[in-house]
Amino acid sequence: TAHVRAHQNIVIGGGMGPLMDRTLRVGHMGITASAQYVLPTLMGIEAALAANGHKFTRWEGVRAAQEIFEE
Repeated sequence: TAHVRAHQNIVIGGGMGPLMDRTLRVGHMGITASAQYVLPTLMGIEAALAANGHKFTRWEGVRAAQEIFEE
């Protein structure tokens, strides 16, 4: 979460309870539940995951969210 805040100026909450070390929390409500805010947040998360060596298909989450917003 610190990487996303430092590099994209996006605040992400850490997980809680038994999944604390395996999850994160993102909150978007009202106007911020739009593509204008959600997509850059997902891009920042994906960039931080890649920068920290996690293996995944880059931009897959962003593309999936774009499809939802286009419905």
